[in-house]
Amino acid sequence: MSFVLRLFDELRIRYGSNLIKLRLNPPETNLIDFKTEYPYVPEPERRVSLNLLAAAWGCNDIYAEHMPAIAADLLEDGYDSPSLRRLAGEIDITHRSDVAPLVEKVFHELNVPFPMNEKQAKLILTRQLAREVFAGKRNIFVASSHLEGVWWWDSNIQILGDLFQLNDSRSWEMKYRPSEEKIPQDMVAIFAKLAMLTDEQIASDDVAKL
Repeated sequence: MSFVLRLFDELRIRYGSNLIKLRLNPPETNLIDFKTEYPYVPEPERRVSLNLLAAAWGCNDIYAEHMPAIAADLLEDGYDSPSLRRLAGEIDITHRSDVAPLVEKVFHELNVPFPMNEKQAKLILTRQLAREVFAGKRNIFVASSHLEGVWWWDSNIQILGDLFQLNDSRSWEMKYRPSEEKIPQDMVAIFAKLAMLTDEQIASDDVAKL
């Protein structure tokens, strides 16, 4: 998708609708497993990771109407609380406000810190997406576009700015565009750093120094 189309889509989602995006493992092609070249990159967290779900919900990366299905997955995985059972049974959800208070109660009942700092939530999601790229679960270009939507270019983290510029350079005029080999190579190097982010870095300002 071109930058202009991504921009239009983000504006429509953010300002033309109250629906929240869900980007949990969308169908993707041209997946590459980079684990051989980068064996030290940790595996991504499981889909039902409470910390990851809290981060994704906190930075508006989950469709509200999909929360009952996610709650059902959590129940199946062994988690349980009164609010979680209620959430799993919710129907006819069209807006985030329909379930936001209930979702917050779920996190509190399951002892998940919420709400979390928005920047930290975005970094947790960023690390997860990067690790999914290395695990062969995400197309690197799709993941880059996804992160542009997550951050909306609202970041003073240089490494993310470099990533977004590389991703957008694919649509530049040929005479200005980096080589087809250089773009993915540079992207992989950036994603490797993002995938290796520690909890300590996420909780501090050290990430700005990457």
